Amino acid sequence: MVKFSPLKKYFRFLFFVVVTVLVTYFTSALISSVWYILLLVIYFKSKDEAFWLAFFFVTTDGFMGFLGIYTTVIKLIPGLPGIELAQFYIILSLLKVYFSKNNTRQFYGNWLQGMLFYSLFLVLFGIFNGLTKEMNIYFRLVKILMPLLLFYTIPRLLTTLKDYENLFGYLFLVLVLAFIAQLNTLFTGFDPKKYFNLLNDPDAEMRPELEVGRNFRVLYNQAITFFCVFGALYFLALKKIRTFKITYLYVIVVVSFALTFLSATRGYILSIGFAIFLFFIFVQKLNVKQIFAFSFFFICLVFVGLSNQKVSTQIQFSIDRLLTLNSLAEGDLSAEGSLIRLSERGPRVIKVWSESPVFGHGFSDRFFINDDFHVGNQNILMHAGVVGILLLCGFIFYFIKKMLNGYFNFPANNPFSSTFLVFIIFLLGWIIVHSSSSQQFAFYGLPNDIFPQAVFLGMAGLTYREARLVHAG
Repeated sequence: MVKFSPLKKYFRFLFFVVVTVLVTYFTSALISSVWYILLLVIYFKSKDEAFWLAFFFVTTDGFMGFLGIYTTVIKLIPGLPGIELAQFYIILSLLKVYFSKNNTRQFYGNWLQGMLFYSLFLVLFGIFNGLTKEMNIYFRLVKILMPLLLFYTIPRLLTTLKDYENLFGYLFLVLVLAFIAQLNTLFTGFDPKKYFNLLNDPDAEMRPELEVGRNFRVLYNQAITFFCVFGALYFLALKKIRTFKITYLYVIVVVSFALTFLSATRGYILSIGFAIFLFFIFVQKLNVKQIFAFSFFFICLVFVGLSNQKVSTQIQFSIDRLLTLNSLAEGDLSAEGSLIRLSERGPRVIKVWSESPVFGHGFSDRFFINDDFHVGNQNILMHAGVVGILLLCGFIFYFIKKMLNGYFNFPANNPFSSTFLVFIIFLLGWIIVHSSSSQQFAFYGLPNDIFPQAVFLGMAGLTYREARLVHAG
């Protein structure tokens, strides 16, 4: 395998991403498909799994407002939707695991197998309860089940702490560039997605313009922004093994929160703020002097932001949206009309669930018609029933218990001891997003949903193994 210097590997990463952006938006479907196939060939011959995982993650989550789910597709069958580039990556990654004969067992393996079997049961249950015979639906079904293979492949392809360090090195870079792109959109109003929608959709001009302080809800790289918080907190908690400079990791945490806050996305603001707060209290255990210094630094950043009128207006908009949550305590489920997921979407999905409460509706027409990712818990009930949500909750409780065991059973001088708390803290924050903003966990998913979950679990398995090795001496 060719070795690249730290700087060159990032330029190489940017080269592949930028060329993919140019090919996707400025060439024909034939040329772009040829480029995508070339990328898959290069990946299959490569051993740099972290590089390609980061790259294919970007193709589904975006890059500075470009790319994203359903943009990089290869059309193989006329009349049917194209297949996302990331889906082909998943297939090839499975082949690579097969040829590598890596049979590493994860401590959560039995739980995941049980949930996978339940997903297959939901397929049969859905067909039995009425699933249209249209090929498009079955095509879609395969595409939302295929990403579940990542739970098997990623922990077997990224097998060392160095692999995950490299992965987050690329993701941190994407995060910083996303922050620059978001500030550019905030100051200039230029939104790449809206621009290309305008070129391709005659009705796009009828959509409202982005207006700072009113409807500016831009959050580039939503999944990567959120997941980089976990990566930064994890490497901050890692003792004696310095992979990133501490200052850089704090910058990543601040940038992630700033990106989210400027988007006025309440669920993510609460989640990231919650995770950072608990991290400083229970992992970093900051003293009064350190808390004062960090607070002073944060206040200075806020004042810098307030010095610009557009940033100041957007900050006030975000604060106003957060304050609408006060009305929930007063009984207004819509949060002054801004949270219809509780007043309208949730009840509608629950009504459908009540028709089949035990197993839900599975992958039936009723599910595909009523699927609503805005209400995560209700949607799981509607799709997988009481049995499904109990399985999911059981896995979460098992995982948290295992992480707590790791924290208390390994001595404090173990370099991985504090990282176990990071997994718990971040997972609790993830549940906040799932319950308040958009569905994160399910018995199916798109690649951009499953990539971070599979990496999260892969790192948990690696951390547990490495902590035991250090403890064994």
